[in-house]
Amino acid sequence: MAENDLNREKSFMAISAIGAIVGFIIPLIMWAVKENTFSEYTKQFLTDILNFELVLFIISFVLCIIPVLGWLASAGLFIFNLIVVLNAYSATQEQREYNFPIKVQIIK
Repeated sequence: MAENDLNREKSFMAISAIGAIVGFIIPLIMWAVKENTFSEYTKQFLTDILNFELVLFIISFVLCIIPVLGWLASAGLFIFNLIVVLNAYSATQEQREYNFPIKVQIIK
């Protein structure tokens, strides 16, 4: 793989990971515009981070309906998301595989 292609793929994964801090919209955009020239690793990473963020969104939505305790749990979920996303970002920069702690296949 050419150095330029590798840098472009790393950029897509990094933007997706950092954007995931605020929700699933940026990973969704990165996943939607993924190119056929991307490696399977990059495609899998974009799919995994989107699935992870969608699951967290669904859980947060349900928790926000429950007063006080649900709101506190939702805040804890945000901190969990922050830690996972920063670990995923670090993995993309070091070009190593990252396994997300929640693996539910919503998007394939």
